[in-house]
Amino acid sequence: MIDNVTHEYYCSFEICQLLKKAGFDWKCRCYYEKSGKLRGLQNAPHKVAYDHNDARIWQNNGNGPDEIFSAPLVATAASWLHENYGMEINVRHGYDRDSRYFASVWDGEYIYDLVDVIDGHSRPKGFYTLDEATEAGVKRCLELMLNEKED
Repeated sequence: MIDNVTHEYYCSFEICQLLKKAGFDWKCRCYYEKSGKLRGLQNAPHKVAYDHNDARIWQNNGNGPDEIFSAPLVATAASWLHENYGMEINVRHGYDRDSRYFASVWDGEYIYDLVDVIDGHSRPKGFYTLDEATEAGVKRCLELMLNEKED
């Protein structure tokens, strides 16, 4: 979700739910309510930030720990995945006629290209912005990580 004032690209509600499951604990200025509404301190100074996934923050205002989800910038989520789990997101600009971006993720062992399967054939999935491609990479990393934890 892009903030039209600051032009910062926040992770989507879906990604923030996955981040919380994965243990995301970095401080950030925004959060999602359980309803999916983005709230927080978008226009506050950068030094004002909280770990919104920490239940202790919400215990006094009537919100339960499962009702609030930290909403980092997409770049912050990608950095967290890299620093904590060694996962990398590679986004490259394609020179096809649509001039799209393409992404792949590396989990430390394998490289996974983000693809669309059409009529039984896989093709690289194209994104119109760098942020969209990065967010898709964050989502894929989280899915890989959470699926591995379940196994």
